[in-house]
Formats: sequence, structure tokens, C-alpha cells
Amino acid sequence: MTIKLARRLMAVALTLSLSGTAWSQGNARQLFFDGYELLSSGKPKEAIPKFEAGLRLEPNNAAARFYFGEALLAIGQRDKAKEQLRKSVELDPNSDVSADARKRLGELSGNAFAEGKGSTAGAGGNLPAPGTVIQDCPVCPEVVVVPAGQFVMGSPPSETGRDDDEGPPHIVTIAKPFAVGKYEVTFEEWDACVRDKGCGAAEDSGWGRGRRPVINVNYEQAVGYAEWLSDKTGRKYRLLSESEWEYAARAGSEKPRFWGTSSDRACEFANVANPSTTSESWWKKKWIPHSCEDGYPAQTAPVGKFKANAFGLHDMLGNVWEWVEDCYNQSYDGAPNDGRTWATGDCSLRVNRGGSWFSDPAGARSAERGWFQPRKRLQSGFPYRQDAAVNTAA
Repeated sequence: MTIKLARRLMAVALTLSLSGTAWSQGNARQLFFDGYELLSSGKPKEAIPKFEAGLRLEPNNAAARFYFGEALLAIGQRDKAKEQLRKSVELDPNSDVSADARKRLGELSGNAFAEGKGSTAGAGGNLPAPGTVIQDCPVCPEVVVVPAGQFVMGSPPSETGRDDDEGPPHIVTIAKPFAVGKYEVTFEEWDACVRDKGCGAAEDSGWGRGRRPVINVNYEQAVGYAEWLSDKTGRKYRLLSESEWEYAARAGSEKPRFWGTSSDRACEFANVANPSTTSESWWKKKWIPHSCEDGYPAQTAPVGKFKANAFGLHDMLGNVWEWVEDCYNQSYDGAPNDGRTWATGDCSLRVNRGGSWFSDPAGARSAERGWFQPRKRLQSGFPYRQDAAVNTAA
């Protein structure tokens, strides 16, 4: 422990809580100071009851939560320590002690999250190696680190199933690594946000909840979920930009689908429209289903049931449409070429990507684009993006 940290603890302890009495605050300050003295002298076991007693009197002291976590860590109580460190971040996300708590959480998670909430998107400097899976909290989605790279966004005129809004093809450079959701956001993860009063309830259309991707959420709700994750973890989550999404979906492939050109292998990798998806004659006249059966003919599948792409991401095609940040534009003329969100155009419509369980071969391609009004609910999941030191995940 350093003198600077000791002074910080004393300074924070002297700050009065709005909810406590002067008597209780005075006792809490003394308990925190005694706990710190014991911890700094190598007696973490004796320090723990001091912090516990002080936090019963003043539970919203972020610095005390941090040092309580340090004491728990010193006696090998990693899970309990992480809980206290996360609470420290939640209570005072912009403070110096919060930065220390984030750094310690990063070390405990096996990666170096040394930066805090104010880091810029695309920073990426503290990310672990590409392919590393990160989970910032027990109810947070897992994210996978995706490498930097360059790709051709959109589709050539010769691609079967192509729409006019998929061109012109253009080179996009993703300069730094970022982390993307390993799976589509699930009802299990969404419902944790609902319980925390950060999200509104979402209907499952009778298909089930748990590990199925959340559906019937609009763009604004998706953004709200990302904001809740940001508040909970102290790192900045947001939706992916459209170009980031396509880069992540392609995973290095220039083919129409990350597994290749043909749609015949779709059922290895995606929940899409099959011959048994529907018996409605009108549907079969409008769309030609895939030639295979994936086992989920008329509803979503639990996430991760199909093979991942080369970046380790599941369900990037099929299962549910995924919201991204961009406003809709009818072509890529003037589109950003560096992975940024395209924030101009028709912002009364927001882009969604990836197709769904109802998609035919033309709709289950990496370049396929959709759009919808941001306040209308879509049977959609969405990726999420984390910026701070991990730099990303939508």
C-alpha cells in the first residue's frame, strides 16, 4: 500500500454521506481507517471485520469497498474480492480509486484493463490476444477479441441474391482490435438487466427464454442495454457500427458467407429458413428455403448451437436480426472507411444485419442489409460493443 492510497482513503472517508448521521459516519471512518492500517501492516484477515462493520454504517463508500476487496484478495477470496471491486466501480466510476479497481479486476480476469471509462473507442492498446474470451461480470455477455484488419465491405454485382444497397464495394480498415459478443445477447442476460431496472421486459413469443437470443426489442432498447452494461462494469459498451459488424461476420472471408459461397452448408453454421420452416404456400412462392434442415424450423435456437466463424463468433448469420448503430443509407457512396458509425443519412431508420431463422439463402449472406424504425420492436437480437480498455462489443 502506498502513502498516496492511504491519503485517498482518509480523504474519501472524511466525505459525509447524505444518508448517514454524523455519529455513524464518524464510527465508519474510524473503522475504515483501522481496517486500512491492518491491511497495510500485513493483517488482511483482521482488517476484514473492520471493513464489514464500517460498510454496514456507510455502504456507499467506494474507497472502502476497494480496500475491502484487496483484503479479501489477500486471503484468497477472489470471487468475493471481485464483487467488492465491481461495487467500488459502480459507486464512483470516475474516481482514481475506481481506476485502481478496474485495473485489479482486469488482472483477476486475465487481461490488462488498465484504462477507465473515459477511454476512446478503438483504443485497443490493452486488449489481450485475439481470440481471448472476456466476461466483465457474472451476468455480462462474453466477448471475444477480434484482430485488426482490412476487408472489402459490400457485395459485387455478380453475387447471387445481391441488393442494390450493398454497393459499391469499398475497402474498410479496422485499425485496432476490438471485442465482440461471442453470442447474440440472450434472454438470460437481458432479464438480469430487467431485474436491475435497467431494461424493460421483452416478450419471447412463446419460444422460451434462458439461452435463446432476446427478441422483440427495438433499437432504443438495445442502446439502453449497452448503457446499462457500461454503468455496471465501468467500461463503455455500445452497438457495433455496420462496418465493424460485417468485418466480424466475414471473419476474413470474401465469400458471400463466412463458410463459403454455397448455401447448402448453412445448417452447420446458422438457424435459417428450411423446407419445414413453414407450410404457407405464399411463403414458398416468394422465398426459396435452404436445402437443409437445422432442427429449428419455425423459431429461434439457443445461442451457440451452430458452428462459430473463424473469429470464434456464433450466429452471425441467421437466428435473429442484429441491430447496429448506423443510420440507413441506400448505397455506400460516402460511407466511412475506418470502422466508424455512419451517423448521417436517414436516421429515422436504423440498420440491422445478419438475417434470422426466417431468412432464405439471399437473406443469409454477410453483405445482406436490413433497416427498421428505431422505436418499433423487431424480433431481433443485437451485438454490443465495449470501448474502454477492452475497446468494444456490440
